[in-house]
Amino acid sequence: MTSHLHAIPPFCKNESHNLSHYHKLDTSLHGCEILIRAIRPSDKLALKNGFKRLSPRSVYCRFLGYRKELTEAELKDLTEVDFIHHVALVAEFHPANKPVGVGRFVVLPDAGLITAEAAITIDEEFHGLGIATLLLNHLLQIGKFLNIQQVVAEVLSSNREMLNIIHRMNLNTQKEISGDCVKITLHL
Repeated sequence: MTSHLHAIPPFCKNESHNLSHYHKLDTSLHGCEILIRAIRPSDKLALKNGFKRLSPRSVYCRFLGYRKELTEAELKDLTEVDFIHHVALVAEFHPANKPVGVGRFVVLPDAGLITAEAAITIDEEFHGLGIATLLLNHLLQIGKFLNIQQVVAEVLSSNREMLNIIHRMNLNTQKEISGDCVKITLHL
């Protein structure tokens, strides 16, 4: 994959709220331009509609359980983030502005090392284009900027796609298997 990941702008640490204006053009595996941008409160409807397009398997892989829809409170929590303790990015085809994925991390309280938990969801019809990899790359760069020391993700062992993405990225990882989940720790 050819990535056009640009360096995070040199924000002052006390101005990290500027991450709420994050937007970078990147390129998918198939050469499509993808805009990776900060999520906005106005993305609630797109997030709600995108959730409806997910297969039951994708919902289960993302939420480690089944659910039919996102509540209004969840939509608010997922789109109104502070970009310090909760960072969320949208991937959209450029210039069509069609959202195709969301990635996020949330800083965990009292985790010893500064740790964030990450999750990525890609619209069904856009799996396999490298969009999850793009989102993860951007999240990790932002995590480094915010002095996150490690990122953890709980991935179902049956979610071969996400496990393969992390494996192909050749990151410094530690894996711990617990039941049908693999807890992956990415050391930044």
